[in-house]
Amino acid sequence: MLLAVLRWRGLDPARVRAAVGPLVPAVALALVTAATGDARALLAAPVLISLVLLATFALSLRPGRMPMVERFARLQEGDRLPAHAVPYTRRVTQVWMVFFAANAVAAAWLAMFASYAWWALYTGGIAYAVIGTIFAIEFVVRRIRIARRSAEPA
Repeated sequence: MLLAVLRWRGLDPARVRAAVGPLVPAVALALVTAATGDARALLAAPVLISLVLLATFALSLRPGRMPMVERFARLQEGDRLPAHAVPYTRRVTQVWMVFFAANAVAAAWLAMFASYAWWALYTGGIAYAVIGTIFAIEFVVRRIRIARRSAEPA
């Protein structure tokens, strides 16, 4: 029935799933909170987000797939991304996986054992500062590596 309505409206079911899918964990956490009366379930959202990102980055490293950081680099560089940069992007994808795993552990530990203020400080500020720092360092290092390798004599 739902598929028929989506097709009648001209909506692609895969696109609808992609748009609605990220809402499912949030709704589930809200339902758990409503059922238990314990708002701490909502504190699990950053943990789930980190775990989903960890899985997404890990799956991009499977054979025949493009590493996630290579995808991001190609958005900036397009076809100008040299072949020698591809192994680097694979390594940076692994670095992001380590970050997402550590972030999930930190957010879970803070949700269970720390005050709400510490949880909020980390998940609402410190984690984003770390993400921005990793992005900035990776961008600069990639530019330097590409420039150096491109300047080397053939």
